[in-house]
This record gives sequence, C-alpha cells and structure tokens, in this order.
Amino acid sequence: MKIAYPAEKIEAFSKACLGESPIGLQSENEKVTYRAFHRLLLANHGIQSHGAVTVKDYATECVADCSLAYLLFFLNLNKASLASLRSSIENSWRYLLQSNGRSAGDFEFIPDLVSECRSLNLYDGLSTEIVNRGYAIYKDLCQAVHSSKDDYLTNEVPFQNLTALNKEKSNTNLEIARKVFQNDLEVLVISNLNIIKALEAKEFDGVMDGLERTLKRRLHEID
Repeated sequence: MKIAYPAEKIEAFSKACLGESPIGLQSENEKVTYRAFHRLLLANHGIQSHGAVTVKDYATECVADCSLAYLLFFLNLNKASLASLRSSIENSWRYLLQSNGRSAGDFEFIPDLVSECRSLNLYDGLSTEIVNRGYAIYKDLCQAVHSSKDDYLTNEVPFQNLTALNKEKSNTNLEIARKVFQNDLEVLVISNLNIIKALEAKEFDGVMDGLERTLKRRLHEID
C-alpha cells in the first residue's frame, strides 16, 4: 500500500492552526498564572546575571520548559504541555543540586535525584518540604503524560483532534501550570537566595511577592 503524503493538509492546518483557544476562558485565573510565570522570568534573570556558569543551564532549561508548556497550553496541546511542566520540575531539582555543590548530572533516575535533593535539607528542612510538594505534582504529571485515555487514532492527519479545545481539560491544566510555576519559583529561590537578593529592588519584590506568606517569613527568620 502506497501512502500519499498529505502536504496540502499539513500546510493548511499550519496556516490556520486553531479554531478555538482557551485564552479568556478563565480570565482571572489566567492572570494569576501569568504572574507566576513572570516571576520565574525575573528569578531566571537574576540567575543568568549573577549565578555561576556551572549552574545557569539548569535554570535556563527549567524556565524554557515552563515557557514551552505555557505556549502549548494556549494551543490546546495539553498532553505536550503537561510533559514540559514535568520536565521543568526535574530541571529545577537539578539546579537545586548544582547550586549547592552536588553534581546534578550524576543522577539518571528520578527517585535518586529526589532523594539527593531531600538530603540537602536547606533552611531547617524547608527545601525538603518544597521538593516533596514538587514530587507529588511530578508523579501526577507522570500519570497524565502516560495516560491513554485520549484516542487520536484516525486515518487522517490527527492535528485537528490534537488541538481541539477541551474546556474541562483547559481549566484543570491551567491550575496545574500555576502550581508548577509556583513550585519551580520556590526551588529557584531557595537554591541560592543570595542571587535573588542581587536583583534590583523592584524585581526582588516581584519574586518575593510570589512566595507564600509562611515561606517568606521563614526565609527572613532563617537567613
């Protein structure tokens, strides 16, 4: 059987990618999620400006994964978005290790990576609490990424099915993205608080405003 390459269909889809996007579906929640994402950019700016060369790449990858996840979310590519969020959590852990004198590249398996992160026990165990919260999200994302609930099998190029708006999924995934952005930010901050403190006052305040009140209080008390 000779299979013809449907170049025209791919070209047409690429030129008119979406019928509907989740933009505006939950305006207030979108604003909250955007602010969480923007604070990651501020933190990464500090890391790239003041961090050691040997650790910058993991922060870059973490934030790049978040950026991709954010874009894919608005394209309705929910499964791919969740995979990028999962990757961002892993890279935040590797940044945490590398920032504190451990070799992040030594750990191939996630349970080993998480155990090493827990062993740091920075800020009287505060870092372990944050890693544990991230690991709970990570495990949920693994289930979502490996789920086979969505049937995209078709005789046609399945792009339209892949990018169809599902309001329920969008509502759920927007909240997941916010939680991941929040957790990644916390990891970047506790990995090396001095780098965050080196930001200009307005940017520093922007980052710290994104932390939970109890976390900010504990950082001030311990530091």
